[in-house]
This record gives sequence, C-alpha cells and structure tokens, in this order.
Amino acid sequence: MSQSFDYGITVRDDAGQNCPHIAGKVGKRVHIGFPDPAEATGADDEKIAVFRAVCDAIRARFTGFDQSTIRKGL
Repeated sequence: MSQSFDYGITVRDDAGQNCPHIAGKVGKRVHIGFPDPAEATGADDEKIAVFRAVCDAIRARFTGFDQSTIRKGL
C-alpha cells in the first residue's frame, strides 16, 4: 500500500464507476475499459474467440497508450 505508481489503470468496463479507488500513491488515474470476456456466451469456441478479441484489444490499446502517453513523458 505504500508503493507508488506513475499510473493506475482500470480496465473493466464498469471499473471507472465501481472501482474508483486504487490503493497506494498514484500519479495519474486512467480508465481504459474493455468488456468482461467472462460474460461471453455460446459454444466454447465462441467464448474463446471473445477472450482473444478482448486480449487483442487490450494489447492494441495499451501499446497505443504507451507510445502516445507514457513514452512522451520520458
């Protein structure tokens, strides 16, 4: 709890409203929401496709965030 972070990032779609507190010292709080893939329905292959899509979206958004925001501050 005493550790400090440059960024505190929430990723669950509703985390911006339901999880506004990040413990510890946080320089900037950012919400980058994604749907919860655990809520996917359908056959196993359809659920896996949703997990992969969310994973790909997280990778793309965080790569962009790193390049456009974090690395600019270095």
